[in-house]
Amino acid sequence: MDTILESSKYLRSVFFVKNSSPKWFSKSQSDENLFQKELIMKIHIPSKYKSFFNCPPVTMLLTLSILVFIFLVFRNMGLYPGVFGDEYHYTQFSMLMPLSEAHLPNYIYFPLYRLTNYCGSGFLECARIMNALFFVAAMPFIYSISRRVAGQGISIFVAFLAVMGPVNSYTTYFMPESLFFLCFWIFSWYLLRANIDILPKFSSWLILGIILGVTSLIKPHVILLFPAIILYTFYIFLKQKTFLVGKCALSVILLIGSALTVKYAVSYAIAGASGLTLFGTRYGSLIEYGSSRDYWQLLTVSLFSLRGHLMVISILYGLPLALMLVAAGRGIKSTFADDSLEKICAFSLFLLINLLCVTILFTAAVTDITPTESPSNLHVRYYSFMLPFLYIIVAAFFKMQDVNVDFRRRYVFGVLIGFLAFYGLITNLTPYVRCFVASPEIYWTHTPFLVIGGLLMLPLLLWIVAGHIGVRLYLLFSLPIFIFASSINVATVQRGQLVRVIGDEAGIFATEFLPKEDLGKMLIAGYAGSSGPQLYRAGYHTGNPNVTIGLIEKPFNPDVLPKDREWLLLIDDQVLPEKYYQIQRRGFTLVSLKQEKIVDFKKGWWPGIISRASGLSYPESWGTCSDGDAVTLKFTAPLPGKFKVRLVAAALGPNVGKDFIASSDEMEIKFVLTGSTEEKILYFDNPGGDDTLKIVIPSPALLRDHDERKLGMALFELEILPQ
Repeated sequence: MDTILESSKYLRSVFFVKNSSPKWFSKSQSDENLFQKELIMKIHIPSKYKSFFNCPPVTMLLTLSILVFIFLVFRNMGLYPGVFGDEYHYTQFSMLMPLSEAHLPNYIYFPLYRLTNYCGSGFLECARIMNALFFVAAMPFIYSISRRVAGQGISIFVAFLAVMGPVNSYTTYFMPESLFFLCFWIFSWYLLRANIDILPKFSSWLILGIILGVTSLIKPHVILLFPAIILYTFYIFLKQKTFLVGKCALSVILLIGSALTVKYAVSYAIAGASGLTLFGTRYGSLIEYGSSRDYWQLLTVSLFSLRGHLMVISILYGLPLALMLVAAGRGIKSTFADDSLEKICAFSLFLLINLLCVTILFTAAVTDITPTESPSNLHVRYYSFMLPFLYIIVAAFFKMQDVNVDFRRRYVFGVLIGFLAFYGLITNLTPYVRCFVASPEIYWTHTPFLVIGGLLMLPLLLWIVAGHIGVRLYLLFSLPIFIFASSINVATVQRGQLVRVIGDEAGIFATEFLPKEDLGKMLIAGYAGSSGPQLYRAGYHTGNPNVTIGLIEKPFNPDVLPKDREWLLLIDDQVLPEKYYQIQRRGFTLVSLKQEKIVDFKKGWWPGIISRASGLSYPESWGTCSDGDAVTLKFTAPLPGKFKVRLVAAALGPNVGKDFIASSDEMEIKFVLTGSTEEKILYFDNPGGDDTLKIVIPSPALLRDHDERKLGMALFELEILPQ
């Protein structure tokens, strides 16, 4: 009971001040002096809890990092892949294909994640462990940035919230988001470090460019951040007493030039001439497609998409957004010895505007390019990696105890953001689409979304009228509840991926059923509009770069498929004509497209031709040896009434020149083989419709030391031809 009482006293001390009451603002004679005096609050921590807070920050960060890492690993284990075709392509380029053939220029990410090949069939689990490790490694850099403007304990808390947020859902996928998250925060930490504005040498800009170049080889999208980075560079030069145009321009040139030099040099070294591309052929084609569209349509869709994103940000991050606008606009006067907060706010604002422009333009460019791309899609994931900056900004205001904020700015920004948030909540973001992969932050049903949104809006309203109380409520109450609820929501949704769907079943079945050489000759197909994602799921499990994927239309005729495809994995319940050998399962059918009945003895089995074989040894690169007194082949269908056998074989050891006997039904044919490969044609009458061909070995023998096989004949190929 004492512990509960002390804890309640602690919570009360966070939000209320003893022996004082809020002083509500009053209108003065001058509009310039409309300030609200902030409440000075002191947090009292009971002595029994102080031991934890007195730990060195390195110890606390390391402990929390390990705990988050363990949480992510256990949450992600055992899930089937969930993002198609992104995971499909990243897996292909990382593990299976030469880097020179990759459609994306991620030339550091691909070789690094090629290490997952050593995990065999557990490659996806290894990728998730690497993702979790890279992701939590960003915590010290987030902490260091926050520490410039906030206290030690709050900064550790912010770093913890940053990696526990919905953005950690991307550690589940075979995608570069986690490694990109780490590199982005390393770059931001170096850019915002204390001595960057002193500029004693230009080496700082070269190092920043190198970091940026390396990051672009993990995910080329970082190149799209160049406008925000250039604006911030001009911004910090403008803050100097004398604006040196030459030095500013040279710094920008060094930064961008070194980034592009690293990108192209490493790309050429790894992938050759095919690596000398800015975004790769995949994104290059999307850019080309988008630029060819009607500009008025692009503008209309972009504005529609922008409205949705502004509502999302206002609902979830309304207060930090308002604080960022106030601080970046110099609407704050504090006792800070430097302008660290203003710089962080300015950089965050440039980034957010830059990324919003990229997101809405991308949405407009790819609209209707596939059935799943629509103007209503909210791709929050294109800027979610920078949202922890908003946590840092709130933490900075949390630390301030003597700060004046221009009330007019606070009122204007607060009311505008509050209106957007309120409108988004009452409309439930209709007609926008909330996809779990693209926007896990808002993937809620209606009631939880209203509750979470209301909790996050309340601090904004309190900040407008009462200042600091809203900041503390947001950071210590609303934001942690949002993060905690999101963690549960993300885990619940992702654990639904423990169940196989049709695409998983089909891909796993085909991979286990077909030999590797046959698997590479398979086409995975389905009907447009109904099975698209399932095709990539099936292809993902094959682990074979030669498998092709395509859409077909009804009525479907297998005869029109490419001649180099010998197998068809059809994601549908359709039954094909009986002339095709096919295995039907729930939701898919595996079909042999070969009409000729050739038995290639380099293989160990012949589906659709031979149902059972005996008297054969294991297959080798040239063919198979007989092992025993006779070779018996049972065909899947009765042999023709009159047929001929084309046999390519050679005798082994004492069987050279002796009589072999081939029989089917009641008919026997003797033939002789030499020690060299030769072709024999044997003619049979089969009035009884027998389905078995038997070849008796004259003198099976042990021909090699330490080899217990009784060898007699080397078989290369056999074919049944009707007469």
